[in-house]
Amino acid sequence: IFDFQDSGSQIQIIRAFRIFRAFRLVNRIKVLRDLVEAVGQVVPRMTAIGMLLILIFYIFAVLFTELFKDLDLSEPYFKTLDGSLLTCAEMMTLEWASIAREVMAEKPWAWAPFFAFIAITGFIVFNLIIAVICDAVSIVDKIAREREAQAMGIILETPEQKLLHAEQKVVALTNRVDQML
Repeated sequence: IFDFQDSGSQIQIIRAFRIFRAFRLVNRIKVLRDLVEAVGQVVPRMTAIGMLLILIFYIFAVLFTELFKDLDLSEPYFKTLDGSLLTCAEMMTLEWASIAREVMAEKPWAWAPFFAFIAITGFIVFNLIIAVICDAVSIVDKIAREREAQAMGIILETPEQKLLHAEQKVVALTNRVDQML
């Protein structure tokens, strides 16, 4: 019933999971905790961007399949829809030049759909992702600053109060730098 021959390797696998104890640092280090909180706030918007990306992939995969399925290429890039989806994923990583050149050797106008796909996925969608992450990090930073101000008994409700507090922090930092020099 029991096979104890490979129990040593099974124990090694279990021991390998001890590396996940490092995640306990997230609770102990405030910066990491804030970063994980920001990632948690980003998940719904990233899901929406992911769905948009899937829709864009599907549209372009159908387009590429219909336009280029009859071409004799070195690889079956666009013969089937799933092949086109895989090729779209490859092209999104900006490894598209060799595929585009091979297609353009037979159809010179093929640069247009390739350019549209790369422009939409490579630049617009990824900039959306970066903007969402930056927004979440700035929100978490703002919340952390407000908590810090409340802990010090400072009320930051109006823009004037926020500006005054920022000026006070700049003066304090300037004094600390002067003391270091």
